[in-house]
Amino acid sequence: MRSHSLHNFCVLDLSSFYLDIIKDRIYTSAADSRERRSAQTAMNEILETLARLMAPILSFTADELWSYMPEDPKRPASVHADVFIPVKEEFIDPELASRWETILSVRKEVSRALEIARKEKRIGHSLDAAVTLGCPPELLDQLKVYQEALRSIFIVSSAELKPADQLQSGAETEAFPGLKIFIEPSGDPKCERCWVHDSTVGSNLDHPAICLRCLKALEEQDGKGR
Repeated sequence: MRSHSLHNFCVLDLSSFYLDIIKDRIYTSAADSRERRSAQTAMNEILETLARLMAPILSFTADELWSYMPEDPKRPASVHADVFIPVKEEFIDPELASRWETILSVRKEVSRALEIARKEKRIGHSLDAAVTLGCPPELLDQLKVYQEALRSIFIVSSAELKPADQLQSGAETEAFPGLKIFIEPSGDPKCERCWVHDSTVGSNLDHPAICLRCLKALEEQDGKGR
C-alpha cells in the first residue's frame, strides 16, 4: 500500500465516511449495546490491519500506534516484530460491495443537495434536515433494504423513500436518472443529547429534552451500572 493510498483510505473512507456515520452510535448508544460494540469490533479489525500495513512506510507512527492498542499476551512489543494479517476470505462479498457502491453514490447526491440547502440558509447542520428520496423502481428496491439505516448514512434527522412519481418536489440528479431529492427542515424538536430532530422528544415528562432512543440508552446504561 503506497503512502497516498493509505492517506486516501484514512481521509476519505474512514474520516469522511465510516467514522462520520458511526460517531452517533459510539457517542449516544449504551456502552454494551450491540450497535456500539459492532462499531467497535469493526474499528478494531481496521486498526489491527492498518497498523501493520503502515509499518513499512510510517515506521515510527506505526510503532507509536501499536503501543496504544489493547494489550494482548500474543502481541509482540513492536509492530515490526509481527506479520501481516492474512486476507479474511469470509469478509469478501462482491454483492454487498456492489450494493454499497450504489448507496455511496446516492449519499454523494444527497450531500450535494444538503450543501445547497445550507447555502440557501434552509438548514444549518445536516441533522436539521429531513430528506425524501423519489426513486425509480430498481433503485427503490435496492434502498428499501437499508431504509432504517439511511438516516445515519446521510447524517440527517429522517430519510424517507418514495416512488419517483409520488414526489412532486425535489431536484433531479444527473448520476441517477429518475432520482429526485427533496430537502426540508425537520419539523420535529431537537434532542439535546444526540442532536437528532425526533418526534419522541418531550414524550417522557421526566426527561423532556431527549428522544426515546437516548432515554433507552441511558436506562440501559444505568441498569448496567447498578
